[in-house]
Amino acid sequence: MKCNEYLENLLKNIPDKPGVYLMKNISGEVIYVGKAISLRKRVRQYFSNNVKDPKVLAMASNIDDIEYIVTNNEMEALMLENNLIKQNKPFYNILLRDDKSFPYVKITREDYPKAVKTRNKLNQEGIFFGPYTDVMMMNRYLRDICELLQLRDCNRNILRSIKNNERPCLNYHIGICSAPCADKITKEEYGERVAQVADFFRGNHSILKNSYLQKMQLAIQELRFEDAAEYRDLIKHLQILNEKQNVSILKYSNNQHFISFDHDEQRIVVTVLIYEKGNLVAREFYNFDRHFSQNDEIVASFLMQYYTDNPDVPKEIYVEDISVNIGAIQESLSQENGFKINITCPKIGKKRDILDLAKKNSAEQIRLIELKASRKDGYVKFAMEELEKLTGLSSITTIESYDISNISGADSVGVKVVFRNGEKSPSDYRKYRIRHEGKPDDYASTAEVIERRLAKGDFPDLILLDGGKGHVSTVKRLLAAHCINIPVFGMYKNDRHQTEGLCDEHQLLEVGKNTKLFRLLCEIQNEVHRFAINYHRKSREKAMIRSELDQIAGIGEKRKLTLLKAFGGIERIKSATVEELAQVDGMNRSAAAAVVDYFYAKKEE
Repeated sequence: MKCNEYLENLLKNIPDKPGVYLMKNISGEVIYVGKAISLRKRVRQYFSNNVKDPKVLAMASNIDDIEYIVTNNEMEALMLENNLIKQNKPFYNILLRDDKSFPYVKITREDYPKAVKTRNKLNQEGIFFGPYTDVMMMNRYLRDICELLQLRDCNRNILRSIKNNERPCLNYHIGICSAPCADKITKEEYGERVAQVADFFRGNHSILKNSYLQKMQLAIQELRFEDAAEYRDLIKHLQILNEKQNVSILKYSNNQHFISFDHDEQRIVVTVLIYEKGNLVAREFYNFDRHFSQNDEIVASFLMQYYTDNPDVPKEIYVEDISVNIGAIQESLSQENGFKINITCPKIGKKRDILDLAKKNSAEQIRLIELKASRKDGYVKFAMEELEKLTGLSSITTIESYDISNISGADSVGVKVVFRNGEKSPSDYRKYRIRHEGKPDDYASTAEVIERRLAKGDFPDLILLDGGKGHVSTVKRLLAAHCINIPVFGMYKNDRHQTEGLCDEHQLLEVGKNTKLFRLLCEIQNEVHRFAINYHRKSREKAMIRSELDQIAGIGEKRKLTLLKAFGGIERIKSATVEELAQVDGMNRSAAAAVVDYFYAKKEE
């Protein structure tokens, strides 16, 4: 299948490395997410003349752009692909109907713990290992290590069974359970065996490996070569069971950001890898011209701009080793957010590996920018000319676009994105919390945001609203009241929420789907919508944390911040015991019990 000149050049420059690729259509929507051991070989296959599958042909015909994320190995790519599919819900991907995720091994929190498989960590107590992509091998190793160390797999109430002098089940008699229910093993001895199981899933495979070696040698002596081969393969797979997965190797207590950069003679690209609950859930790229003589100045400036007024600042930020005063930035951000933020520069270990991965992606992004620039230079010029012709304007340089985001009118926020000469200008983006109260009103919210914007001066050549005729009419009345003349148009959508064209307060101005202007309008509308949705989501999450803890008697502002700092998030607080909560500075047993009782009652509702 033939592809255009831009895609042909892109295919030549995709690296021969493992990673995840995202196919996008002309509207900028992700239509497919895939993984590959070799990005170059896999992506090129979609455009091969040998492709016969109608689904693949249909998808390939809709591909307008390709993005990719480099990973260290196929395991990382598989995990990241799973996260991105669930985030983007691409049209051509087969989504799991029950939204299953990869399983974990959980060691339960009880007097005589079990080791079990689970796909859901939320609101569960215990120690978790994983997730594991090879479910069959995980099941086998979980069964074998538990049988070898004779951990129970039943749901008996152990203390009651001991008290009632109950008999052990069949598993004890066949040697795969130590029968704590019949008091055949002390609690301390059983705890040591549980610790060995935990040690195994942390990567110390010696106990099970030695067992397999003994069974393999016995099978060879007895000429049971098929059995011997099975044990040989089990030993081999042990080496990859806990293969380092930089997408999911971190502690779950805190969200973490990893920031690295790379540069050429013209620009610096900063990459932010965002981890939530130990999983890589997002990556963001920021492109800066090299006006500064030192890279450190840009990174320091980026940290302050990116995290100031950001409702989703993590407690842990990892950056490359730079010479600027990180301590001053750390102190400033900590004071603004009300909790301690640690900014560190790891030299070795897993966190250093993730920073290196971020740097690789910065380098790849620089190469992509060069390719996209040559393409965009061509279409932006024509797109701007088409925009001027359609609107009757001339010399459009700066475009500002606005959007409002809320859920049923709650927690409304507004945003502004800016395009200069057809290019995004992220440093000019702004966020607005809607201040007016009362009945939700999208028009009133839009007017509020525009009025606050007008107070800053330095007006754009054109305002594009994510809305229709009503939004345009509202803003034009506001501008007239201030005696300000700025052209205003709306970017209206069809019934399927897809970009259709422009409108003023009187008429719709359709834009051809195959025009350069349509591509530019899609980019602007998708960008302002993305920025608004992300800001609203982060604001809502922060508000939910506040409201939940504020409902608990005896938990004031100081205790709330202390708990969030100690546990790193609301989910960890929900699963904490009275003893764990009471150990936090400023807490006592009464306040801790109030927290546990509150969340227990919420579960029962």
